[in-house]
Amino acid sequence: MNTQKISYVDGNGNRYSLIGNKLTYDPVQPINSSSGTYSGGDPASIELNEEQIEQLLKTISEARENKADHTEKRTMGSATIFIYVEDEPHRFMLKMRSVSKKNIEKILKELISKNSPEN
Repeated sequence: MNTQKISYVDGNGNRYSLIGNKLTYDPVQPINSSSGTYSGGDPASIELNEEQIEQLLKTISEARENKADHTEKRTMGSATIFIYVEDEPHRFMLKMRSVSKKNIEKILKELISKNSPEN
């Protein structure tokens, strides 16, 4: 996957962005949540090694190919992935309970937690 940037927005509106080897987590804050109380936690920005990048890109590529996990409508709990190639966005959405969504979120959460300053 020859990309310049990937953004993943989970079902709560938390955004993960990969630019080069930098993974950024931009969580929803209570003031911006639909409930007014939900918080996605603390923002984070980390550098990934080549193996971590490859693992993440492979999982996203598999999700892109698995059309059964896609949805045409942005519904509650669904996720949106933006893949930018030469500044041109390509978007697809994943169903709330899809395997692809679960796999991507598992990797993203592991990467952020493993590499956060507290760990």
